[in-house]
Amino acid sequence: MRSDDKETRPRRVRRSLLAVCVTTFGAGAVAVADGPPTFLYALDEASAYTQGCFGVPGGEPQCQCPILLAPTFSGTFGLTNVPDGDPLLDAFEISNVQWTASLGTTVSFTGSGVYEIGATPDGSPVQRMTLELFVNGEGPVVFDSGLVPVGDISDPPVIDINIGDGFACPGRRMSLAAAPDTPNPADVAPPGGDGVVGIEDLLAVLGDWGLAAPRVTDIDGSGWVGIGDLLMVLAEWT
Repeated sequence: MRSDDKETRPRRVRRSLLAVCVTTFGAGAVAVADGPPTFLYALDEASAYTQGCFGVPGGEPQCQCPILLAPTFSGTFGLTNVPDGDPLLDAFEISNVQWTASLGTTVSFTGSGVYEIGATPDGSPVQRMTLELFVNGEGPVVFDSGLVPVGDISDPPVIDINIGDGFACPGRRMSLAAAPDTPNPADVAPPGGDGVVGIEDLLAVLGDWGLAAPRVTDIDGSGWVGIGDLLMVLAEWT
């Protein structure tokens, strides 16, 4: 065996796997997305969804119907910091909302929006969330919290906020409590993960093939990026 065989073997394997990926998915798929990380959030058990005739503050409901509290309300969404130059409020893009509530039948919510957190000019900590959601596929319906006080500010933020669809009758209200979900170690791309293990993660491993740790693509902790990491991506594929 030539002395350089051991050193060049990872490169040959990497080239072979890249050739398979390019052939299967097209050359354009090789690029791995750059930019700020997207954190996956999951609604926790303190989250709640209610629906009914709430009326305006201090006034009577504009329609007559019961207020229903969903026994279950769960789901996930992504949160990505998108700097907008505002010195007081940090802006985050909310993506891939996938929520469901149970009210006899299942009510589904999908969509996206914006979350802002920071301080007013006098230093008071505040937050605001605005969402455009499709309810059972119909919409979009705008849900807004208004600018409201916030407790502790962390990075990434812990979500604790109430939103609603205005004074529609019947109306919808949500109490959202969520923190970054425990990341899947195979979700390595884009930086910080996106809640999905797929082609981007596979290509990130191939891009680092044969390189030594520390790096996020050393998923199995072996000290270098190789076949064990590739197999973990395939095992966690979503």
